[in-house]
Amino acid sequence: MNLNTHAILANQLLPLARPANAAEFIWVSVALDIRYLAAMRWETTYLPDEEIASWLSRYPGCESFNRLSVDQ
Repeated sequence: MNLNTHAILANQLLPLARPANAAEFIWVSVALDIRYLAAMRWETTYLPDEEIASWLSRYPGCESFNRLSVDQ
């Protein structure tokens, strides 16, 4: 997938994800695509789910990035 595809999908997922900040949610969905422009390896831009989840307690302002808070 590319930047445009990620942005379109994120926009379509907004009603399901209901992020605290829609702009942040969409930005995060495309931010990792920077690796293509910067010729970075996948491992450089993607982190384990556990590490991302640990940020929520340290950075309460980033609830828009919490994939785990999506109602199922």
